[in-house]
Amino acid sequence: DRIVQWSDANNMQLHEDKFEFLCYRTKQSNLLKQLPSTGQHAVYQTPKGHTLYPQEAVKDLGVILSSDYSWSYHINAMVADARIMAAWVLGVFKDRSHSTMLQLYKTMVRSRLEYCCPLWS
Repeated sequence: DRIVQWSDANNMQLHEDKFEFLCYRTKQSNLLKQLPSTGQHAVYQTPKGHTLYPQEAVKDLGVILSSDYSWSYHINAMVADARIMAAWVLGVFKDRSHSTMLQLYKTMVRSRLEYCCPLWS
């Protein structure tokens, strides 16, 4: 079992209730074949008996990673979150002056859109 062996070798204990299984679809290079998360698994059985199925996308530290290396899941989620925040700002704050709206946009909306953008841009 490569994942358990890898976690033991790296002194890493896996919290099975929070464990998600993401299987990257790629042309398997020799380097990628050595990673525990790139195998072609249908399901994964944890040592404690939990059955994990491969997910299409997983969220890690606020960034959504997808099995096809696409950023579309992450970008769509960030845009939806920013749209909700923009609607909230427009509904709560009645002052529509340029300086107020610019400050609210920079702090409440743009910060959500730019989260981890060096990673996916």
